Amino acid sequence: MFKSNFSEGYKIDADHLAEVDTAKTIKFEDHIKLLKSKSEEEYKANETLFDDEFRFLDKSTPNDRVAFSSLPGSGELTLRNLIEKVTGISTGSSISLNTSTILQCRGQKGEAITDDRVWIVKTHHPAKNAQSLTFEAKKMICLVRNPLHVIENFANQTNTMSYDSKAEFQYSTEFADWWDWWITEQCANQKKYFATLQEQTAKANILFVRYEDLQEAPKRELTKVM
Repeated sequence: MFKSNFSEGYKIDADHLAEVDTAKTIKFEDHIKLLKSKSEEEYKANETLFDDEFRFLDKSTPNDRVAFSSLPGSGELTLRNLIEKVTGISTGSSISLNTSTILQCRGQKGEAITDDRVWIVKTHHPAKNAQSLTFEAKKMICLVRNPLHVIENFANQTNTMSYDSKAEFQYSTEFADWWDWWITEQCANQKKYFATLQEQTAKANILFVRYEDLQEAPKRELTKVM
């Protein structure tokens, strides 16, 4: 499955992380200059960097990583994939492979990688996740969504072990007791998550992006992110 979703030039290391074998990498310092450029000629000369391979950085230049936080079920894969298309760089993730192997198998080569191979790193901070990796970031992108949709989407992810499927039953009628518990638990988690973020806004530069706005006007919202 890994080989079917990754281009040639990548392999799995001893810790089961994706790593470069023969694939090309990107020099961060030069690439940032390209992303800031308004020259159409420069982009055409480097158009192979935006071929949807989403490369790793070459680690030659330390970069100030940007955290990308969201609650599970907020639609982070949508924004994550768009960021990769726009930058040409694979996004990282602080989530352990114990819970994110399915994403790695789908082609997210930056799973459980937070070092200088990546620039923007997915995290569910400040929510607690077992065995999450730590990294430092002075900037954060926070994706938010209608809380009711987040609760249902996360329930589907949990019960189907999939990011695309829905449960084949109605939670509210067929598993009413569980559904009442789930809503109560998730509301408490969301309250704590946003309370902590509010405390940290004074210490970090946080950009909030609404999933609904991203669906309505992706170009506008991605311009804000970049």
